[in-house]
Amino acid sequence: MPRILFLGLLLLPLLSVVPPVPGCAPAGADDVPPVPRQYPVGYFSPPLRRPMAFSGLFSEIRLNHFHAGIDLRVGGVVGEPVYAAADGWVHRVHVMEGGGGKILALAHPGGYTTYYMHLDSYAGDIGRLVDAVQRRDESYSLDTVLPAGALPVRRGQHIANVGNTGGSAGPHLHFEIRDAEGRWTFNPLRFGFDYEDAVSPVIRGLRIYPATDVSTVDGKRQPIDLTAESVTVGGPVYLGVYATDASSGSTSRNGIYSLAVSVDGHPFFTYRLDSVCSGEGNLVNALIDYDLFYARREGYILTRRLQGMRDNPVTWSSSDDGLLRFAPGTGHRVTVVAGDCKQNQSTRTFTIHAVPPSDPFPKPSSDTRRYSRHAVRYNQPFRLQRDGFQVDMAAGTLFDDDTLRYAVEPSDKYLSPCFHLRTTHLPLPPRRSYRVAVRRDLCRQLTPGKMMLVLLNEKDALIPYQVSDSADCFVATVYGFGRYAITSDTEAPKLTPSNFRDGGTVYSTLLKAKIGDNLSGISRYKCYVNGRWVLSAYDRKVSTLLIHTDRELKVGGNTLRICLTDACGNTTDVTYRVHYSTQKPPRTHSVGKKGKSRRR
Repeated sequence: MPRILFLGLLLLPLLSVVPPVPGCAPAGADDVPPVPRQYPVGYFSPPLRRPMAFSGLFSEIRLNHFHAGIDLRVGGVVGEPVYAAADGWVHRVHVMEGGGGKILALAHPGGYTTYYMHLDSYAGDIGRLVDAVQRRDESYSLDTVLPAGALPVRRGQHIANVGNTGGSAGPHLHFEIRDAEGRWTFNPLRFGFDYEDAVSPVIRGLRIYPATDVSTVDGKRQPIDLTAESVTVGGPVYLGVYATDASSGSTSRNGIYSLAVSVDGHPFFTYRLDSVCSGEGNLVNALIDYDLFYARREGYILTRRLQGMRDNPVTWSSSDDGLLRFAPGTGHRVTVVAGDCKQNQSTRTFTIHAVPPSDPFPKPSSDTRRYSRHAVRYNQPFRLQRDGFQVDMAAGTLFDDDTLRYAVEPSDKYLSPCFHLRTTHLPLPPRRSYRVAVRRDLCRQLTPGKMMLVLLNEKDALIPYQVSDSADCFVATVYGFGRYAITSDTEAPKLTPSNFRDGGTVYSTLLKAKIGDNLSGISRYKCYVNGRWVLSAYDRKVSTLLIHTDRELKVGGNTLRICLTDACGNTTDVTYRVHYSTQKPPRTHSVGKKGKSRRR
């Protein structure tokens, strides 16, 4: 038996499922990021053998999270070798359909772990161990830890190859440096990596926002884009800054490292992120103009500080709430500075002229529904019970105090009435998930095991949630606001072969099929060739099942069985007869403009 296979078999019984990484409570005296006073410059070497060029930087703004690493360019090609950044051992191997795709984590004696994501394949001992685990469990997905020191690696050792797996939008390496527990992720560029960057950030937009119902900006009760050198404000306002960064060798519009705002030469607001805590990524939603980012992917960082995020280490303001307040008749000089990790900076200045605030003016609403209104304190638990619908929120679910608007209306489309739940003041998703329950007797029809809760959120996206079926109600843990209703999923997943057909001949051992589901989503899939399980992977980006048959497909006739199951237990189970040939496929012909055959 080869040594490496023997090693893999020895390790298999020792592998364990990774427990969830504990989240971080709001930063306080007992929960601060373990940022070293001095970063160990030179401890880590680059994971690629090419000059560093970035398609994504640490902490840049993404939808519902901060980017927790750096994305390294590879020229759009899959397969480039990835090397261990320091001596250590394999700590964790995680293979998933979405997210980071194929992930490798190495533990290092210095108290750090390095993560390598969106990999195409694993190298050497690691690759053979992953293959053994997948075949043992008959599953593409896995998430396991290895005993400390069981599979050592050396700095510069080939450990994997760059890929495009998971949620990646193109071939690249996502690289992270975390603490030993995996709770905090640090900015890799603070560890002394050598890279060229003589390019300053670009401040692409400034916006002024009225903060209260007596605030105005240039006489208007709405935000304005600042294009002139001065602006007139009445009442409290706050500032939004959209800036991007690039580096030598990259044209990407990446996120900035730091932002500073001063008023009349005095510091007013700063933003800088050297570490990100697991479970706190959605703080980004309260930091930015959420609606604008959702619509245009422009990350305007706001000086406003909501009550539920004032204890976070990301921002600081001389004003507790981050609002600018000026005495009428005064003028003030505002300076905005955006910076990167190489201390390149860009600056914009403008003048604010203060006038008296306006009279209060309520915001108009185009929604004609009759809502009941329910005050919620951000730091207190909340419960709503009406019309057979119940909402339970723990303290800290919202970013700030708000008023929830609630309404119910009949529905012909769903099995229950539609329950509307929306915030009044802040168009943000919640900071935490919460629980909703719908009474069973409100549903017109019950199909055991097939019931689901759906949310049509504020952005008109339909989000399905699994429900727990108690004696008198359906219960789900949800994230978002909008319209809730109960429905059922009784449809089996869809399956359409892409490069094979029943009774046809195939010339490749990589078989492909388009798969999908109408609502609950595909939760399990298995493929068999001639009765033996074969590795298959679901690429959610293109709704394609990739079936790897190189070991099992034999020349001549074969059977291929594909089994798909969605989250509600609906199953598609189809068997195909395929003939495999190692000969070159026949050339196809097309008809030219004059009716002549033309080779392709």
